[in-house]
Amino acid sequence: MKNSLRALFFTTVLFALAEVPDLSASPLPFRISRIDRGKTLEFAVTPASAVERCQYQLYGARKRRAVARRAPRGSALLHEWEIDENRSKAAVFLVEELSPLRRGKQRQKKRAFFRVREQCNGQTTLSRVRRVSLRSRRRGETLSYRNFFQELREKLPYSEITLTEVFSELSFRQPVDIRTAGDGSGRMFLVEQGGTIQVVQPGGAAQGIFLDISDRTTASGERGLLSIAFHPEYATNGYAFIHFTDETGSTVVERFTVDDENEDALDPTTRKEILTVEQPSAVHNGGSLLFGADGYLYVTLGDGGSQLDPEANGQDPTTLLGSILRIDIDTDDETPYEIPADNPFAESSGGERGEIYAYGFRNPWRAAFDRTTGELWTGDVGQSSFEEINRVVRGENYGWVTMEGTQCVVEGCDSTGLTLPVHAYGRELGRSVTGGYVYRGEALFSLSGRYLFGDFISGRIFVLEESEASTGRLATPIRDTDAFISTFGEDEDGELYYADYGTGGIYRLEARNARRNRSPITPPKSSG
Repeated sequence: MKNSLRALFFTTVLFALAEVPDLSASPLPFRISRIDRGKTLEFAVTPASAVERCQYQLYGARKRRAVARRAPRGSALLHEWEIDENRSKAAVFLVEELSPLRRGKQRQKKRAFFRVREQCNGQTTLSRVRRVSLRSRRRGETLSYRNFFQELREKLPYSEITLTEVFSELSFRQPVDIRTAGDGSGRMFLVEQGGTIQVVQPGGAAQGIFLDISDRTTASGERGLLSIAFHPEYATNGYAFIHFTDETGSTVVERFTVDDENEDALDPTTRKEILTVEQPSAVHNGGSLLFGADGYLYVTLGDGGSQLDPEANGQDPTTLLGSILRIDIDTDDETPYEIPADNPFAESSGGERGEIYAYGFRNPWRAAFDRTTGELWTGDVGQSSFEEINRVVRGENYGWVTMEGTQCVVEGCDSTGLTLPVHAYGRELGRSVTGGYVYRGEALFSLSGRYLFGDFISGRIFVLEESEASTGRLATPIRDTDAFISTFGEDEDGELYYADYGTGGIYRLEARNARRNRSPITPPKSSG
């Protein structure tokens, strides 16, 4: 008997769903489903209009008349999003673990009403009004409308995102970079810190060794093979570049050419040294290598360590350390690289290095370009208080070692002329930032145009939000994982992945309604 009463006490809410008739012609397809004995609600909306892009608003209210109007008033705006013509599937929001009821004086039935409004090219389409009945199984319990709608509002954004392991039948060791060649092949390239690069075929059906330099690097701590970048014209010239530390600990950038007889391997005999930078210690090597839309190669370098930048490299543009470099590698075979004429110190006579694009970094770990706007983003690993996200602009000084995040390293410092990060977070959220990407894929509508990043230690994944504050943007933690998130990556369609350094697992961010029967990588479309 006691067990029965206990079970009855913890079963708090039953969601009984019913449809309220609506007089609108051809209403917007909208449904709500009850899952997990009433603790979870699933909202699903299917586009009604075949146009390039539509805006949607989900409203909720305690009374039907508040959402029955064409322009809802007196209701709660729970969520806003966009869907374009490429997103033909329903937008699905799964709201889980709703809070239990609170005690009241009498048993009551309560109802909530929901409606979705679509706006396309000046045209408005409304869904039918959907009713959710909230019934308590125990006398003396009621549900607060205010808390109910507030909780829904907080949980709806990004609720469609799920994390799916891909390539689970393949094996990777200490992955630190995920790239594609941009040649339309659909292949992905996984960089392992120990010195190997694995090539994975579309769908993850097979893998092979694209390059092995394990005999030329020592992978320990922050050293090893750190990244790969493919020339914008890789499909025709076969050039790929790597960023690693050699056996002496120096940072090296080299170029290789694809094997004439095997497109899934680089020819080790074609090695060309581009750049070598001596490192004062074993940490803060940077590690990103990437091409911009301008065709130049960008190289990230940390301050060289150790703690608190003892050689003050971050604020010294006469050294390459603590900087993001920008170089022209389209030169003859005798010339490693040239300095672009519009680099900030290209014409300097004061000893500043012409290769520098921006400086003042501690350890920029994982930089990426927004494939739509061309903006350069990077995470910068902090010292003891803050982790940074920076939007990198040519010639700017990002403050290290004068500043860490938005705070002075030494009290009373002069921050004049320094560029503050667009976001900084403290040790309560993580201890080692991993830079990510601005999402430009099609599967995750709520992430569109937003910067996503993670933390290596806490395993959290964040999305950067616009902020009304003048100090920058806010970051919303959208998932807690058990992973040591070492890198993010894009496939050729702009869908996002991340790597778990500890287990070697590779994960893809997907929409809940697209999880089943979906290949980890979409094979390239036939041109015929």
